[in-house]
Amino acid sequence: MALVSLKPMLALTIFAGAYVGLGLGRLPPFRVDRTGVAIVGATAMVVAGVLDWNAAVAAVDARTLALLFGMMIVAAYLRLSGFFGLVTTWAMRRAGTPVGALAAVVVAAGTLSALFVNDVICVVMAPLVVDLTRRLGLPPVPYLIALATAANVGSVATLTGNPQNMLIGSFSAISYRAFLLREAPVALVGLGCVFVVVWLVYRRQLPPALGAAAVEPPVTVHYPLMIKTLVAVLVMLAAFLGGVPIAIVAIAGAAATLLTRRVNPNKVYREIDWKLLVLFTGLFVLTGGAERTGLADAITTSGGDGVHAVGKLDDPRLGGQPHRRRSGPELGRSHRIRRVLPGGRAADARHAAPGRAHPRPRSVASFRSRTFGGFNSSGI
Repeated sequence: MALVSLKPMLALTIFAGAYVGLGLGRLPPFRVDRTGVAIVGATAMVVAGVLDWNAAVAAVDARTLALLFGMMIVAAYLRLSGFFGLVTTWAMRRAGTPVGALAAVVVAAGTLSALFVNDVICVVMAPLVVDLTRRLGLPPVPYLIALATAANVGSVATLTGNPQNMLIGSFSAISYRAFLLREAPVALVGLGCVFVVVWLVYRRQLPPALGAAAVEPPVTVHYPLMIKTLVAVLVMLAAFLGGVPIAIVAIAGAAATLLTRRVNPNKVYREIDWKLLVLFTGLFVLTGGAERTGLADAITTSGGDGVHAVGKLDDPRLGGQPHRRRSGPELGRSHRIRRVLPGGRAADARHAAPGRAHPRPRSVASFRSRTFGGFNSSGI
């Protein structure tokens, strides 16, 4: 009985230690990064008996990982084809003034990050923006800040814009189209704010006119590969909007783009952010242990207050027993997930789109969104 009641405290200690390490980006005095912290924390959950092996494997959400991996593959082919460089160069070339160039960066970064993972857009476009601003005699800092902020804001628009949105898509019954209709206006307003704020802050550093240097494409463009990949992207977008499960669409699109005679697949695999996939796997196990012991519910219902969360672990309703996760009919009765569909009709788990998993309890979705929300491939 003492061992059973100890598990919530073990889970809290492991989770808190891992979260501090993730926040710091390291685990003093060891030389370990955020991905390593997630691996160590997940392993500790299993070794300490908070989760058994089967429960740890079950805690990993394969849909989210498949969606993220599939989008990385597609984005890698677009990058290798020179698509991102072509778009950035075209947008900057059409800008007649430094302010127009700033607007071009905001629009390009915001639009592309809504379609693909925002981290990829930042990594691909940053060196292009630096090169083009130097060619045009512009200060790079305002344009790089516009790139980073516009990529983050633009990614809000879709379920595939960033890993956190992908997590929401996997854990809920909301469709790609419904999410887009609600969040696209927010992203558009946000992009407008990004442009205005960056311009106001850096307007004195912007020259009155562009330099005389010619803007030439800094990368080679492989048009056959680019056209093929863009066709795959258009088919994927149609499937997303048509309600096909986004993880299936993403992995199918990745499989289609891999069927090529032009690119060595090893070049594509080098473009994959494997550290991010491993990081998410470790975080899934960490949050799975927190959910199993009731820590997730305690933190969520206490508004994130760790002191009150510890108190709730001793709640008589838990009876000193590990938190029992609800599933099946019980989940439908006690954790009804309600959302508003177009037209004002309420929907719950019974109205989930065909082929979609049941939505997770609201507390679980909220807890995982908070836990994963601060970490991306760059660890920021």
